[in-house]
Amino acid sequence: MSDEKDNLDIPEFLKRKAPVKAAVTSKELVMGEDEVVETEATETPEAPAKVRKPKAKVNGAAKAPVKAALKAAKPVKKAAKVAKAAPKAKRASKAPKAPAALDAFGLRVGTMKSKAAAMYATKRGATTGEIKAALGSIQFNVLTSLKKGGCKVTKTLEKGDGTRKVIRYKLSK
Repeated sequence: MSDEKDNLDIPEFLKRKAPVKAAVTSKELVMGEDEVVETEATETPEAPAKVRKPKAKVNGAAKAPVKAALKAAKPVKKAAKVAKAAPKAKRASKAPKAPAALDAFGLRVGTMKSKAAAMYATKRGATTGEIKAALGSIQFNVLTSLKKGGCKVTKTLEKGDGTRKVIRYKLSK
């Protein structure tokens, strides 16, 4: 049969080769009285035996023996007790901040909402276009939240650019 296999035109790189065991060689120098002798020792490394997991049966019937076999195969290392470190010092708590200054409408001074409320509260009032030009945002929710908070919002129609009419909002307490 081996002759038949050799007769086939199989390239060398596809043929299986016999496994080669690695041999460890070491040279020892033995010093005598007047001479040095070299000796060679060869050792073949032994592979550790592999523990195979038994196949689990249906519905986990063989789970307990599998775990027991794995526990028996693995060496158990106990952790060395570590001395407890000294407790960390607590960070000093920050001083409480003073409450932010509020304007007449209960909004924090300097915020977009308080600036918009100040523009709406002027004698003339403001349109949403004027607020957007000044602040970059319409801030229409300021009007609805202040209306719910008890402020009075009046609307007046004015002529705008071209045929469009513009609503001017006035805010009063």
